[in-house]
Amino acid sequence: MISDTIKELREKNDYTQTALAKKLGLSRSAINAWEMGVSVPSTSYLMELAKLFNVSTDYILGLDTKEKIDITFLKQDEKEIIYTLLNYFMKYHYMLDTLHDIGLEHPDENYKELYEKKFKLPQYLIPGLEMIHKVDIGELSVSDVLPITKDIE
Repeated sequence: MISDTIKELREKNDYTQTALAKKLGLSRSAINAWEMGVSVPSTSYLMELAKLFNVSTDYILGLDTKEKIDITFLKQDEKEIIYTLLNYFMKYHYMLDTLHDIGLEHPDENYKELYEKKFKLPQYLIPGLEMIHKVDIGELSVSDVLPITKDIE
């Protein structure tokens, strides 16, 4: 629903109703009405919301569930890092879903080995992943956090 999406985006981006209203030149009650489903934003406000929250108007309308991220300002090598990370996370989630679906157990395997061998993740990305996971990848075993098998390639 549009109302839920607007509220979700507002909260995700740390805006209060008042702050969002001020940013759009509206009253807080107008934002509240959108979020309560009493009214909907006009086309022009829908476009402003999409720009502000970096999503498509289709996303706000519930026609497209994919979020977009503007990376046009990044250099090509920085974009490649983003694409590599996205590919990693897609493979990671697919693998976890698959393992869960077939009920495989958790063998003890080094986390770093998982990143290097299973996902072919370049070494230069490991420090960033360690920050994301808030762990030292070299110190954890997969059995601590992930269901994985040595047979998955």
